Amino acid sequence: MCCPLMGNDMNVNFALSMLAGLGLFFVGVKNLSTTMGQMTGRRMRQWVTRAASHPVLGAVIGTVSGALTQSTNAVTIILVSLAQTGLLSAADATPILSWSNVGLMPLP
Repeated sequence: MCCPLMGNDMNVNFALSMLAGLGLFFVGVKNLSTTMGQMTGRRMRQWVTRAASHPVLGAVIGTVSGALTQSTNAVTIILVSLAQTGLLSAADATPILSWSNVGLMPLP
């Protein structure tokens, strides 16, 4: 009798832990985008827009960011934050994200 209840308690704890983790993740992404919006000045906005709209620079930025962060998830979070603050459009962020996978290729 005790074992099935214990299994259900573990499932409930697991589900609550997952929901709490997702909640913290989304709060972190929201705070990151707010902070990035406050930190960027006019020159930074112009540079990001110019660099992301040029295909070759977008490829270089994506490859270097993938190699430096060693994670496409980190690049995705940064790009989503930049898009939420209005620094990048989704169309400008797509090549950077695609090329960040190329930056991960030499890694084991």
